[in-house]
Amino acid sequence: MKKIFCIILFSTFAVLTSSAKKKIPDWYGTGEKLNSVFPKEKFVAFQGEGKKEKDAVSDAITQLGQFFKTEVSSTVTSSKNYVSTDGKVEEKLNLDSEQKVKTDIDLFAVRTTESFKDKGMYYCVAYIDRDDAWQHIQPVVEQKQLAFSSVFESAFKEKNPILRIKLLQESKPVADDFLQTLSFARKLHPKKAEIYQSEEEFVGMIAAKKLESIAASTVKIAVKNDFESKISNAANNFIKSVSLPTVQKGAEYTANFEVEENKSVGEITTLRPTFKFSLVWKDGSEVYTYSKELDRAVKAFSEQKVYRDAYTKIADGLDEEMAKDFKSKFGL
Repeated sequence: MKKIFCIILFSTFAVLTSSAKKKIPDWYGTGEKLNSVFPKEKFVAFQGEGKKEKDAVSDAITQLGQFFKTEVSSTVTSSKNYVSTDGKVEEKLNLDSEQKVKTDIDLFAVRTTESFKDKGMYYCVAYIDRDDAWQHIQPVVEQKQLAFSSVFESAFKEKNPILRIKLLQESKPVADDFLQTLSFARKLHPKKAEIYQSEEEFVGMIAAKKLESIAASTVKIAVKNDFESKISNAANNFIKSVSLPTVQKGAEYTANFEVEENKSVGEITTLRPTFKFSLVWKDGSEVYTYSKELDRAVKAFSEQKVYRDAYTKIADGLDEEMAKDFKSKFGL
């Protein structure tokens, strides 16, 4: 009787142990097995592992984030990556060392399988259904496409070449943002992202349109009041440094370099010159102005000396100061 009881007890324990042991999931093992359960054309899936269950889940989600990490090379250094946790995707965009944009968007729900333990390690799969996720990412792409199209269209319609350059420059970060989001969308669903091919070609036109606009920004230099060509030299150096072409006839702009001497004559001659620069479009509108004046008057018994000293001081560093200010305003 005792012997029979032991056999029954052992059999019952074996059945309970067998039923408690988890079945090996079909995705576990090789990449082929993973693809058989989560085919690449329908899913983005990665198998994670870890000594703890939560580590396996974290590893799988991290791999998803790495897959969607994108970079776009341009005149503005930029990078974007998406990291998802609990279905929330954090989008980080770095446009340059000074400007950073960070937004949180509820992009799609990242799903995970039930964890599986084998030989002391936990395994699980984090996956995204491409079709489901596209329903979330497409409105984001559309929004950023619309933002880019709006600024690019404004630049394209602008008749004033220098103002067009400014608008084109302002469209560059928006274009980068659109391209990076599109790159993300292509990894998510390459087939459905094909509809944005033409918009990407417009982005590629920015640099060409900018060069075309610079070439069209022809300038004629006009100088009022000068001494020993100090203002004329500063004017020529400025125009060269901002890469605007100069012509004698048919110029798009007139670059006016004017000095008001504010002269007074007594026992000694006194000058306290003020400088004004204006870039005037052919329709008479001022596109850009810059002014400079001395902190104190220049005095001398010799008129030639006072002129030389005054014009030297007003012209000193003038071309560099103006070029820096002009480039910052127009993106040259």
